[in-house]
Amino acid sequence: MRWGILLLVAGTLSQTGCLLARNVAHNLANESAEHLDERKLSRQLRAEARDGWAAFCQQSGGSFSIDFADGFRDGYADYLESGGNGSPPAVPPLRYRRSAYLNPEGHARIRDYFAGFKTGVDAAAESGRRHFLTVPVLVSDDPPPVPPPGIQVPSPDAPLRAGEQLPAPRRMDATTGLPIPDRPSVEPLPPPLPVPKVPEPPPAPQSKTAPEPAVTPVAAAAKAPPEWPAFHRRTPPPVEPPVRRTIDRD
Repeated sequence: MRWGILLLVAGTLSQTGCLLARNVAHNLANESAEHLDERKLSRQLRAEARDGWAAFCQQSGGSFSIDFADGFRDGYADYLESGGNGSPPAVPPLRYRRSAYLNPEGHARIRDYFAGFKTGVDAAAESGRRHFLTVPVLVSDDPPPVPPPGIQVPSPDAPLRAGEQLPAPRRMDATTGLPIPDRPSVEPLPPPLPVPKVPEPPPAPQSKTAPEPAVTPVAAAAKAPPEWPAFHRRTPPPVEPPVRRTIDRD
């Protein structure tokens, strides 16, 4: 029995070790191939940026500074590789952040770099090369699923207007992971109707004779003699006639 358990554990560990080694080998090979492919694409895009700079110089026929040329090539290659909205970066490259550029001449060279970057982005966008550097994705023609009742899904084609505020975040149900639907608003109840007043009866006519004073229960109890309980009552003894003594005087 013990040998069977040991063989089962050893077989499981060997399978797990083989699977782990195979995954490590696959990841190393895939990451290396992907890194080499990215480096190859970056070198290709830098070459296209140099060709675009040469074509731009031939068309414009002017002379530009070295910083403008560096910005043009960087903007051209960056747009083809990363896309974006065509705006230059907020911070110049590291070489323009040295102490040698912290003066009026250095600031002028940084502005030339930004201007060249924007021009290179515009030239890359006009070439149409960016469209072929993205992977096409198959989009299904099926209609989107109907959202559950109580959940409002904004239209993706409706842009936000200036000054429009986003709705407040909704609470999520911890069980289903869906937003909790809003409860319908309850209108307040109308105020109660006023209760009509009952007219009071007219007062009774007063007689000319003065009414007898009413005897309250307390006064009546004070006037009445106290009544003893039955067990305290005693029967009075009978009254005997007086005895008369006669005296003989003979």
